[in-house]
Amino acid sequence: MKASFSLALLFATAVAGTVAVPSFAQQLTAPEVASQNSVAAIVNGKVITRNEVEMAAKYQLMMIQQGVSDPMARKDREQEALRKGLSDLVDRELIISEFDRMGATIKTQYVDEDIQRLIRESFGGSREQFLQELKKRGMTWQKFREQHRKSLVVAAMRGQATRGVDFATPEQKEQYFKKNEAEFREEGAVWMRTLAIPQLTGEPGLTGEEQRARQRRLASEIRNRLVQGADFAAQARTYSQDSKAASGGDWGTVQRSALAPQLAEVAFSIPVKTVSQVFEFRGFYYLMVVEERQPGQLKPQAEIDDLLDRLVQADLKKKAMDEFLLKLRKKATLNYPDPSLRPATGDQKARPEAVKDR
Repeated sequence: MKASFSLALLFATAVAGTVAVPSFAQQLTAPEVASQNSVAAIVNGKVITRNEVEMAAKYQLMMIQQGVSDPMARKDREQEALRKGLSDLVDRELIISEFDRMGATIKTQYVDEDIQRLIRESFGGSREQFLQELKKRGMTWQKFREQHRKSLVVAAMRGQATRGVDFATPEQKEQYFKKNEAEFREEGAVWMRTLAIPQLTGEPGLTGEEQRARQRRLASEIRNRLVQGADFAAQARTYSQDSKAASGGDWGTVQRSALAPQLAEVAFSIPVKTVSQVFEFRGFYYLMVVEERQPGQLKPQAEIDDLLDRLVQADLKKKAMDEFLLKLRKKATLNYPDPSLRPATGDQKARPEAVKDR
């Protein structure tokens, strides 16, 4: 039985750009199945290989390798990126499987017209340059065309799953505002302290990895003492090796914009009077405590109204898509032969522990 909704309308919408379709460059770097490769997952009989997962997470893995120096932390982040890559590929296969189950099809015309659009936008309309680029990337025309067809399928099915989420009610906007009030304020300020332990000590006889492991253990030991009531300022004067050490790690009150993004993210997310988890920043293992946080002023009402419309609608569409994917997962046959990529159950981020009164 054919799909009950109008595929012509959906794909016209996808081609027009209302529904996100991967760019030409993204499709060229998308994974291809290796002839010999370990199986990461099986979705309704469709195999997803380890190679596909690594290709899907290629950019994230590259950023982690460049930005995370601690071997243990890097390994954890890489594994997280691979699991996310696999999750995205599983979602993609679930959507395509549902499309096929519905007996839906895409007219060749829609696929070809959208590829022509890509050629116009990326190659100035030169089909010869387009084919040369495919050859350089080791991708055949047939493979690219099939990949693009699947991209259109996913885009259209996502549009179908979120159809009807056209506007937010006043009640939904009010609930979102109360839950996310910080998003509607100008930048705030914090009074914070930090403690910085260098990752590398230059000690003879120890490899870089051994130095990092020992320094991270030291940072964790200091954190445990802080949680048990040790004075942050005293610990900072003793162990910290950054420009704030002499003042007990005291930064005074600083605006969010004056902080590096990574420091700002920690400073504005941990509860006041708590010690953060150990985190890496510019070659150091850091600990932070926020003594006081000052919220910024509310943005102009017209700006708030515009933000609310966009953010609430995006939130509603995400929830609708999540519900759609959950239904597909419940009725799908999923298998994860690779235990290292198997989705974790009940994972929760460790919550910061309160710093006892000092």
